[in-house]
Amino acid sequence: MIRESDPFATEPVERSLSGMGDFVEVGSPILAGVAGTVHVGMDLDVVRLKIQRATGQQIYLICIILIRRHPRARSGS
Repeated sequence: MIRESDPFATEPVERSLSGMGDFVEVGSPILAGVAGTVHVGMDLDVVRLKIQRATGQQIYLICIILIRRHPRARSGS
């Protein structure tokens, strides 16, 4: 279902398709609308997973840095 609206509007539209999940659709005019409009859809589950993975990696890295800098960890006590 491609959205039917102003071809010059570029704000995202959230869609929920039963059995498929949640999506975000963004449209953008090509050649100022002369050549039509391109529509790009993104699966929100994939976006959420990538954000969760990146956050987890950053937390892991910060924990490693803090453990290595802790004076007690160096002395062996």
